[in-house]
Amino acid sequence: MLTYHHHRQDRRRRFKLRTRTYLDGGGQWLELKLSGARGSTDKHRIPYDGAPGQPLTEEALDFARDTLLRELHLVAPEPLQPVLATDYRRVTLIDQAGGARLTCDTGLVCRDGHRRAPARGDMVLLESKSADGRALADKVLRGLGVRPVSVSKYCLAVAALRAQPANRWHPILHRYLLPAA
Repeated sequence: MLTYHHHRQDRRRRFKLRTRTYLDGGGQWLELKLSGARGSTDKHRIPYDGAPGQPLTEEALDFARDTLLRELHLVAPEPLQPVLATDYRRVTLIDQAGGARLTCDTGLVCRDGHRRAPARGDMVLLESKSADGRALADKVLRGLGVRPVSVSKYCLAVAALRAQPANRWHPILHRYLLPAA
């Protein structure tokens, strides 16, 4: 729960550790996403053959500990273990000329081994990524009256499955996810 609370409190130095499987042939990775002191975000990753949802391998634990210590000067909390899974389908659209990307996530299901919280079937979670935030997709969305919201699927899942406070994500949580069962 440490990573959830740090994200919720907007701690400047925080991290998220996850395994990620790309079903389209992109392999499986262990990713350590670091948020630094000045709002920077860096991703470090290694190929990972461990089973999702199972305890991390020693190599994975060493990678996480070493990277946290080297990059954020943080000692990794113990134990580092899986707490939840988010499954979804993603389509990524790329503006090759402008360096922008738009990811479209559908079919999100959050689960923790005891409960699950699926997303509504009529909703798509869009994420626009560009260097300056002025991609064509951003302009079109603004023109449609869609305002950007900062959200984390991980934080939504924790709030929904563990009944944690989710003040700033509350509207999205109740509009996008169905009640956990």
